[in-house]
Amino acid sequence: MNGTTYGVIDPRIETFMSTNDDGAYVGVENGAGRGNASEQGAFSVLTTDNFYSSRTAPMVIASYAEQKFIEAEAALRANPAQRTRAYEAYMAGIEANMDKVGVDETDKQAYMNDPVVDVGELSLTIDHIMKEKYVAMFLHPESWVDARRYDYSYDDMDPPANSSLGGDWVRRFIYPESETQRNTKNVPNISRTDNLFWDQ
Repeated sequence: MNGTTYGVIDPRIETFMSTNDDGAYVGVENGAGRGNASEQGAFSVLTTDNFYSSRTAPMVIASYAEQKFIEAEAALRANPAQRTRAYEAYMAGIEANMDKVGVDETDKQAYMNDPVVDVGELSLTIDHIMKEKYVAMFLHPESWVDARRYDYSYDDMDPPANSSLGGDWVRRFIYPESETQRNTKNVPNISRTDNLFWDQ
């Protein structure tokens, strides 16, 4: 969102998180932690001034923006005749999320008109839709479902550091101990890297 990966600064970054001590937006490597106390101010954090982490933040179950991205993906996958519908839904999803989190109209239009975002219906791909949906689903647990369904193919996304999975992605939850202890005969032998039935 800070422009280093996609070449355009997403104005939602200001509503999603706060800057570090130097006034910049700097993320942390997934799974690496934030270092010791002396390094804490080097990274961006969530504060009560941000949209999704304020004391009165909404608990989003489903949103209009999410619905539009679902529509965009379904239309694009359906057939070429649905490209116009897919593109309109894609752009509507971005706009709906920006309106929801309070992005300034000028900043919103600048982002939506940037050629990295406004790619045109003939150039629209699943990658564009999934990237924008991932941003719009910030902090929503359903974004993990999309990530594994998309095979974690977002630009510059790497498996978590310090993971016990040796660089593999998590594909599923394992069964809880209550099941393995009390229902042993019906619990298959699986690992967190096994694909679910719909993802074979």
